[in-house]
Amino acid sequence: SINTISGNGGTGPTTGGIFAFEGGSIFVADATISNNVGPAVQAFEVGVLEVRGSTAVTVPAAGTTVGALVQFGSTLRVRDTASIVSATSHGIQASNNSSVNIRDGNTVQGNGAGAFGVQCFNSSPMTASAATLTGNLVAVTGAAGASSGCNAFP
Repeated sequence: SINTISGNGGTGPTTGGIFAFEGGSIFVADATISNNVGPAVQAFEVGVLEVRGSTAVTVPAAGTTVGALVQFGSTLRVRDTASIVSATSHGIQASNNSSVNIRDGNTVQGNGAGAFGVQCFNSSPMTASAATLTGNLVAVTGAAGASSGCNAFP
């Protein structure tokens, strides 16, 4: 059966659907993650998130919300036929020595003005992103392009 993760999040630092924090690991298989307030999946401070199987990650069409947010030495792995789609912003955002691995040509999509499939950004005082994007990136798309600012190794 399909597991559903929806209706989570609110105001504050822990908004969103699922949140791997301070070295925590979350492995999600065959789930639907949708209609949460904030990014659907987040990894923060060395958190590890693996999204696999037929998991579908989507964010609401209202507002401007990324599908996944990966920061501060964290890792996001997307496997099998899992997908991450934002209707209004970047599919995935990553920064601060984090890594994103898209293994199987998974759909990662950013929609909306200026949105990328994967956008890597820097935090002050850094002058460039220290985020790494690896894997099979053929199905990474965005309104503004596939990726931006990442140390990409397809």
